[in-house]
Amino acid sequence: MGDTSNTRYQVDLWDGVRAIYENLTVTDEPIQHRYEKPGVYRVSVQAENSAGQDRATLYIQVTTPLQEVHLEVVPIAGRNQLVNLTAVVLPADANLTVFYWWIGDDLQPKLTLENSLLTRFPEEGEVSVTVQASNGRSTVQDSKTVRVYDRFQVVPLSFSPNVDRFNPNIPEWREDVGRVVTKILAKVTGVPQDSLVTMVKPGLPTTAQLYVLPPEGVPAKRSVFVDKRVSAIKQALRESNVSFIVRGGLRVLVTLADPDSGYNSGAGSPGVWALAGILLVTFLSTGVFLLYKFKRKNYKSHGSLLRPEEDSLTRPWLRFRKLPGRNVYAQMHNEKEQEMTSPVNHSDDTQNIIQGEEFIDDDLDSQTLGNGGGNHSGVVLSITSRELHSYLSS
Repeated sequence: MGDTSNTRYQVDLWDGVRAIYENLTVTDEPIQHRYEKPGVYRVSVQAENSAGQDRATLYIQVTTPLQEVHLEVVPIAGRNQLVNLTAVVLPADANLTVFYWWIGDDLQPKLTLENSLLTRFPEEGEVSVTVQASNGRSTVQDSKTVRVYDRFQVVPLSFSPNVDRFNPNIPEWREDVGRVVTKILAKVTGVPQDSLVTMVKPGLPTTAQLYVLPPEGVPAKRSVFVDKRVSAIKQALRESNVSFIVRGGLRVLVTLADPDSGYNSGAGSPGVWALAGILLVTFLSTGVFLLYKFKRKNYKSHGSLLRPEEDSLTRPWLRFRKLPGRNVYAQMHNEKEQEMTSPVNHSDDTQNIIQGEEFIDDDLDSQTLGNGGGNHSGVVLSITSRELHSYLSS
């Protein structure tokens, strides 16, 4: 407010530049300043005149124009396996960048402020992934295709240390080296080239992963433990048969990163573990069955080595098979029937004995089958003897 021609302005541009302006009018050229580095700057202006003073603050965001973005993702992924998507933006010091991710046929992108995203692919097949980076002044994007399998095998690779001097750590160089290694491995081992994919990892030292894809026409249920292709690849790497020449005529040797390398990956692993569990249970069942057959055959060949009284105590099931009490009772029952054919008339007593015998027989059956711990032959013999004696004396 007041006379603007007599107003004094103190400007702080927050990058170390301070300026004082006087006698400015609305028709004068605006204040211009160029920031050398990207970032957020807090610009403050203080105005003073005869009417008083006032202060204002303004935040300015300075960004670097984006040149390009590279999407880094594994070329082969397992179904439902966690996959990391990374966007590498150039220049590297670009700030305040927003990333938009399109995965598959989904038209609604995922928005992140970080340059990475974790995701899963639930179905087999080829999945397109696109990332778009924007910082307000420029927008760049990149796309890759990921092949998703239920199961595959991965062989970690390493290179001669001298290759690190020629590794510029850029995507184009890594892709070229991966194609060269794949072509050489296919030629040396005879494995079809379309079944191999080599991905050189970012950073130093230079390492890579060789993906051995499932052969076409082979049922998915076939075990992945036996794969002659992987054995041939390992053999070629161990024998130093895989190498290539870089700039300057330097020979680079490709070897196994781990002598015991070559592991299964993908969502088919749980099925493999299930198959291993089934095989283990089958082996245990077979072992138990053979052990049982051996003991049974041994028992039949040598017989029981126990005395009768020990045999009845240690082998209670023999009591059910022999049933000595029932044999004694049956013998006495036959004797009583012979006595009952006597001309002497004992109809009432005979009826009582028959009823008593039926009762005892039922009781013997129930005790013999329901309680194998006691000796029932003595009980039956004593009761039957008393009734028989009473009958004969009468």
